[in-house]
Amino acid sequence: MQKITSITAVIAAMLLASPAYAAMISLSPATISVTKGQNFTVAAVVDSGAAKTYTVKSVVSYPAALVEAVSFSFETGWMPLSMSGYDSVDNTSGTLVKTAGFPAGFAGAKSFGTITFKAKESGTANISVGSASLAYDASSKNALSGPQGASTATITTTAPPAPPPAPATSTTPATPSSGTPQTQTTPKSATPKTTTLKGQIAGSAMATTSATTTTQASTTPGGGTSTEAQAAAVGGGLFGGGNGWLFAALAALALVLGGAWWFVRRR
Repeated sequence: MQKITSITAVIAAMLLASPAYAAMISLSPATISVTKGQNFTVAAVVDSGAAKTYTVKSVVSYPAALVEAVSFSFETGWMPLSMSGYDSVDNTSGTLVKTAGFPAGFAGAKSFGTITFKAKESGTANISVGSASLAYDASSKNALSGPQGASTATITTTAPPAPPPAPATSTTPATPSSGTPQTQTTPKSATPKTTTLKGQIAGSAMATTSATTTTQASTTPGGGTSTEAQAAAVGGGLFGGGNGWLFAALAALALVLGGAWWFVRRR
């Protein structure tokens, strides 16, 4: 009997020494990299443990100088509790409080909601579930125990713009090798055409013909045309220019014929 009592005492001690499986609120993802000015999200998940959980109050703390809470959205199935002290967002102190009930209760892990943050300044923002958070079971006892979840956001400044491309390097033209003179080609000038002797003669003849055929009319006192001027022009054209011998021959012939005619009449 004493032996049985000792075994019972050992089992009881072991059960008392074993920690009860407690509820916990975690944040996901655990680490985030974001650029200043961008928004990012953090999801809150409740693990009820062995017993069912019916109501959850989540108190999340964050550095207000680095990030600000933009919005919070509950997952499907939760009934938000909008009461003073249970629903608030304070971007001055960096505290977000959201409370909701799950009427049928749940066991195990369940998504609670999503927080949207905006990165204000560069740095490391530690976002964590505070000790004021609660997870009530069927008897309205808080099942949360120990440290809760946290998430770390690393915020960097905006990447500087890419530098402009370097200007293209001008290529120096190759210098001709020494000792080899460069021949410069002189553009061909227009060569005047040489006037041939035939052309000169033709031009002179045309000028002479034009001068000869031009009728110079001179008005006489009687209103007629001077025949002496015309004869002079014709004579100059026929006997001028070295033809005087022909005129002398014709004159001699006229004298001979005239003398013969006069002699015949005298007979």
